[in-house]
Amino acid sequence: MELIAATPADIPLIRQFEANPDNRGKVGGWSEVEHAEAMADPATRYWLFRVEGRPVGFCILRDLSEPHRNVLLQRIIIAPPGSGLGRQALQAVMRWCFRDWGAHRLYLHVFVDNDRARHVYRSLGFSEDGLHRETLFMDDAWRSQYLMSILDREYAARQD
Repeated sequence: MELIAATPADIPLIRQFEANPDNRGKVGGWSEVEHAEAMADPATRYWLFRVEGRPVGFCILRDLSEPHRNVLLQRIIIAPPGSGLGRQALQAVMRWCFRDWGAHRLYLHVFVDNDRARHVYRSLGFSEDGLHRETLFMDDAWRSQYLMSILDREYAARQD
């Protein structure tokens, strides 16, 4: 699994991953303008995931200038779902956040009904920190999300 810094030229590909029917209701999506604005923010990092030179997904990390070193995993998408590549991609992101960036805490929000993602997060050491009830109105319904996180010392203990 290779992490490659995404550029504005990659936004159409990123939007294709977001629009994939397999991701419907599991992740959000942004317009081209929203992605361009986020990419221009120095506290945001976009990574493309590649396997054997082929793009298989992306992630967005935010709050990289936050003084307490809490990094938000805004979005991670891998295609196809269920391929095992999501676990590899998340491990690469965690390695970068904790070893290269020096994060104290990596956190994310996941829809309560996204069992596959929650299972992967828990299996890699994330804890469910709380429930955010009805935070988003999506697909004609209010959606709730779990807040999940992992701390640097928890990550380090799992590497030993």
